Amino acid sequence: MLIFNASKEKILAIMGFLSIVIMIFLYISNGIIYLSDRYVTRIKIENTDEAFREFLKSYGLTALPEQCVTETVKIPKIFDDAYKDYERIQNEMGLSLNEFKGKKVTRYTYRIENTYDLRTLYANILYYKGYVVAVDVNCPDLETGFVKSFLDI
Repeated sequence: MLIFNASKEKILAIMGFLSIVIMIFLYISNGIIYLSDRYVTRIKIENTDEAFREFLKSYGLTALPEQCVTETVKIPKIFDDAYKDYERIQNEMGLSLNEFKGKKVTRYTYRIENTYDLRTLYANILYYKGYVVAVDVNCPDLETGFVKSFLDI
């Protein structure tokens, strides 16, 4: 049996110290959640075309002036191999779809300027309740198509 003798002042000092440590942790972790043994960034953004275009621009991607395509997508509860690969791409960006399994998100698809070659490129932004939850750049070409992280373009 462990016996701990301490005065009220010592107990209050320890509780105060622990409270400060917890507040510092909460302050530092603002905007970060813990999922699947890794830290995941949550990117808060307004739900406007202008905000999404600026977000793309912050990664060096320029959306063409044409209208974006908006679609509701349900994230599956169990990921198949394609979603597992997509999750790895998101992890490169510090994002994760794990928290959104089984939920409906909005996908905003923008055609983006391609200064590298003649292929058509698109950027997808998956959005849920004020946050960007996934992003990718893709080329739908059957022979040379790809899906990549914003960081790989």
